[in-house]
Amino acid sequence: MKKIILIAVAVLLVVSAGVFLKKEKEDVAHLPVAKEYLKSIDIVMAKEEPISQKQDFLAEVLSSKSANIATKFVARIKKVYV
Repeated sequence: MKKIILIAVAVLLVVSAGVFLKKEKEDVAHLPVAKEYLKSIDIVMAKEEPISQKQDFLAEVLSSKSANIATKFVARIKKVYV
């Protein structure tokens, strides 16, 4: 019984898809052809040349990490990792 129902549903699905595609094909066939528009553009030839850009800045340079050293006892600092 299940096989018969599945086959009937599959056949119905294929037939409805065929009818739908046929209708869409007919609708598209009746559409007008798209109009062609002409647009003129200017063309520039590219050439290889070295380019450079320089800008002057006035800034203060600060480190992103700094060592805050505060002694609570007397000792000798041998290295500071920054």
